Formats: sequence, C-alpha cells, structure tokens
Amino acid sequence: MKRRISVDDFARLVHPSDPQISPDGRYVAFTVVRPNLDENKYIHEIWVVDSESGEEVATLSGEGDSSPRWDHCSRRLIFVSRRGFKEDEKGAALYLYNLRGEPRLLLKMKWGVYLANWISDTLVGFVSPVPVRKVDEDEDYVDIRDLPPWFDGRGFVDEFREQLFILDVNSGLYRQLTHVDGRVVYWAPSRRGNRVAYIVRPWWREPEISEVRVLHLSTGEEITVIRAGKYSFSALCWSPDDRRLLLHGHDRRRGLASHTHVWIAPVEEDAVPINMTEKLDRNTSPAVSTDVLGPLRTPAVPQWLNDGTIVFPLNEGGRVGLYRLHPDNGNIEPLIKGEFVIYSFTADRGATKLALLRLSYTELPEIWMYSMGTHELRRLTNLNAWLEKEVEVSRPINLKIRASDGAVVEGWYIP
Repeated sequence: MKRRISVDDFARLVHPSDPQISPDGRYVAFTVVRPNLDENKYIHEIWVVDSESGEEVATLSGEGDSSPRWDHCSRRLIFVSRRGFKEDEKGAALYLYNLRGEPRLLLKMKWGVYLANWISDTLVGFVSPVPVRKVDEDEDYVDIRDLPPWFDGRGFVDEFREQLFILDVNSGLYRQLTHVDGRVVYWAPSRRGNRVAYIVRPWWREPEISEVRVLHLSTGEEITVIRAGKYSFSALCWSPDDRRLLLHGHDRRRGLASHTHVWIAPVEEDAVPINMTEKLDRNTSPAVSTDVLGPLRTPAVPQWLNDGTIVFPLNEGGRVGLYRLHPDNGNIEPLIKGEFVIYSFTADRGATKLALLRLSYTELPEIWMYSMGTHELRRLTNLNAWLEKEVEVSRPINLKIRASDGAVVEGWYIP
C-alpha cells in the first residue's frame, strides 16, 4: 500500500536537467543533482547514456560538474566544474572529456564560466564576467560610481560586464572576444563556425533592452543586426544556411509581462525581425513553476533544425508542449503535447530525435526521447521510480473561470 509523502522524501529526490543529445543521435548527456543533507550541499554528476537503451556509457562526479556540451563529431564533451577549488574560492573551470579516462582541465576563471559551447572542432566560446570597478586585494570593498535601479543577484550592483571569450582546446590559449559596454547574455556560433551572434544588454538604466550583433572571427568585422531600443531578446540561433537568425524574446509591448515569441531576422545591418508566432496568444517560454527541478535549470529555447523547421515550446494552461514552425510558409503544428511540461530539449544533427526533460502533475522530472519519424515518446531514465512505487501522489484538479472581459483564467487545487 502506498503512503503519503514525507519531508524526508524530498532529500531523496534526484534532479536531472539539461539533456544534450549528441549530433549523431547515439548518446544523451545530462546533469544529475542530488541533495546531501549531511554536508549541506548538492552533489553534481554528469551522465552519458545510450539514447536507445538508456544504458550508462560514462559518468562524471566531480565537484560542481554541470553543463555538458558535445563537439561536432559526437566524441568529446566540454563541461563546467569546480574541481580543485577550495570551498570559499571563487570561480569555475572548463574541462574536456573524451568519454574515457580522466577529463582534461582547459582553463580556470576567477569569476566563473557560463554558456560554454563549441564553435568548431578546436574552438570553444564561453561567457565570463569582467570586473569594471576597482576592487582592493582583499576584496573588502568595491569602488562604485553608478547605482542602477536593479540588482543582478551576484555581489555588488553593476560590478561586472559579462563578455564573450574564445578558447583553443589544443593549446589552452584564450582571449576576450567582445569588449562591449554592457552585458553579453547569450551567444551562438554559426553553422560554419566562422561567425558568432550574441545578445548584449547595453543600457544599465533599462537592463531588459537588448541589441543583437554578429562578429566575424577571422576579420573582426562586426555588424549590428538589431539595435537597442525596442526589443528584449534572451536567446538566438542560426538558420541551417547561416543567412538568418532565430531570436527568442518580445517587443516589450506589455513590459516584462509580454509574451515571448519566435522571431526571424536576416543577418544584415539594421534588420527588421519578423514575429513568426504572433498569431498564437501564448507564451513560447516554459512558464510553469515547480520546486522539483532542482538548482540547475536550463529552460527550453527554440531551435532551428537542419531539416529547415523550427521547434519551440508553447504554454497552454498548466501544460508545455513542443510545436513545429515552417519558416517558409509560416505554418505551425503541434509536435508533442499532453498533460505534461517539457522544460528543455535538444535535437540531433539529422533532426530525427529529440532528447527532452519532461515532468507532469504526478511524475517527477525525467529524461525522455522523441522520434521525429515514428512520433514515439518514451522515457529514457527512471531516476525517481521509487517515488511512484512508494508514495501516493495527489492529482490537482483544474478550474476554469471566465473573467469580466471574457478571458478564461485557469487555476488548480489539490484535494
């Protein structure tokens, strides 16, 4: 007989996140986080499993291991870690792992490593904060001349500017790629690996406003695709032919409460983006909140697949499914939908498989696989199967209320 959930059960929850399918579709790498009450911290692991059988291929369990990213040949991973750092020491490191033996240290950055990804077979890009204020040697104080009306949650206000860096994995040499008077919040390499597109927040007084730029790695030539002023974008990627950019964000028509949409813009100076999902009165970012995702959260962003279609998440009440957009004619069709939430996903190079993080009202987050050919959706991991066997989980009941303006407002209660 199943029992009620207890407080102690929460310490047994396993939190998978950030599924990354290899370009050839053979493997899925993801982060696993477990709470450790005795040491008052989270234990991080990186798992690599077979995408068909779910069989474990490799496991990394160093301090703070997270954010695995595949190279273009599906043979190596880079990942972020705090291996070798003291408990009170700041910073993070970037490692290279070839699925056997020990990972190799690439670099350490005092202020952290974010958004690391491959540009080519030998080049990796990443974002790291750069101090812009005078800090004494003991770091007891910071010389602050500006006081923005917002707080970034990481130390003193306006202490850093996040910049884009480039690293050669063979030599270990790296250099700062951008020197913008603002914060780089997202970036993506072109398919050919000769350019990078990045989003910068240039105005500290209005931190939600963004600008989109493209930088040529060989010549250093840079163009501004979307100038700061109207739009707020948070993610982007390139089209398969590198001629257009997919942008994820909004035009601030309702301020920060505006729905995020999928936009497309040509890679040219002062381009005008086109809202491809304007006809959908829905948010294209997962807006369902939950406490069981754990401390590492990588929300789904739209992806332009190699078959020419765009896959993006769509909120529908308390559910988040995946939809497919055909950019040439604007047609939108459901791809995966049901009584569940898809929080993040990645696709293989052939656009035949999706690896996704799925949860529902009564199911904890697990890694799932979806076949684009057969439309089969199957569970790949069973990290929290014990809960389903031991605990009686209540299913919330949906309520719908029509407001005075005719809009339907949804709510839920647990009996």
